[in-house]
Amino acid sequence: MLAALELNVDTAASEFRKRLAASYYRDGRLSFGKAANLAALDAWDFWDYLVESGIPVVSYDERDLARELEVFAGARRSG
Repeated sequence: MLAALELNVDTAASEFRKRLAASYYRDGRLSFGKAANLAALDAWDFWDYLVESGIPVVSYDERDLARELEVFAGARRSG
């Protein structure tokens, strides 16, 4: 099967790790850092892989976003 896809074992294993890591990150099963580690990519390359795969890198729910905006507003007032 790998021959039909023109993949060698190392390439297939690497792609599998990246897809698994991206899936676990998307589902919230792994943090960004742990998923990047599973994918055997540095943070920037894993970020790029997620973007290319259509997986949001940053995902806020409304409560998290409101909290972040409050922090930024406070920092802006004091700085």
